[in-house]
Amino acid sequence: MSTLMNLVLASRLSPDKCWMVDITTRFPGCFVMALVKKDNDADHLNVLFEVITPQNNQEKVKEALMNNKLLENLRLVSVNKEKLFGLARAICVNYCPFINITNGFLRHVSSINGEIFFSLVGSNYECRQAMKELVDSGVLYRVAELSTVKDVSGMTGRQELVLRVAYELGYFDYPKKIKIRELAAIFKVTPATLAEEIRKGLKKVLTNYFNEAKTPFLENEYYKKMDEYVKTFLKS
Repeated sequence: MSTLMNLVLASRLSPDKCWMVDITTRFPGCFVMALVKKDNDADHLNVLFEVITPQNNQEKVKEALMNNKLLENLRLVSVNKEKLFGLARAICVNYCPFINITNGFLRHVSSINGEIFFSLVGSNYECRQAMKELVDSGVLYRVAELSTVKDVSGMTGRQELVLRVAYELGYFDYPKKIKIRELAAIFKVTPATLAEEIRKGLKKVLTNYFNEAKTPFLENEYYKKMDEYVKTFLKS
């Protein structure tokens, strides 16, 4: 059975030919991620996207999106002061060689600080062929990541069941709607045993989340906090 690979290709496209690059070039630190699907019209893409604006400039970003000539039928929803969701038809196909790659499956596209990232999944052969297509077309890019796709969740059916029942019955609410002793009685185990199952399950959920959904502009803050901890630890 062929090994499934994760390939991330990065490039610097012209802002006037890529709406995502336009936004992240004009607003440094802004992060855009999109799911794309080719429209029946060969010149358009249907895009569902998320925009994170850490610098409280959401209104300016919304205005820039609405005025971008590469986006049609744009609909925007503001989730909070830092996050937008949008749906649109994008005129990108003729300008973007990455969208037209025939090998592999395009998972999503993202952009930050003017650089755009295309995340593909495919066999080792398909990934090599995808890169060859770009080289043959004279496209400049760099390989940001090439790794084997693995199941990082590792959660057992039992752990998923325990977490789901605990969640639905309000164990994670504040105040709790059900106590650990009551939950343990449902599963016919001791409270200590169930607490350990919940802890292990939550650790796997968080491992999966932090592997898949890192927020780019929080990475620097993360490393700062870890550095502060190390310095504090060394002083103690």
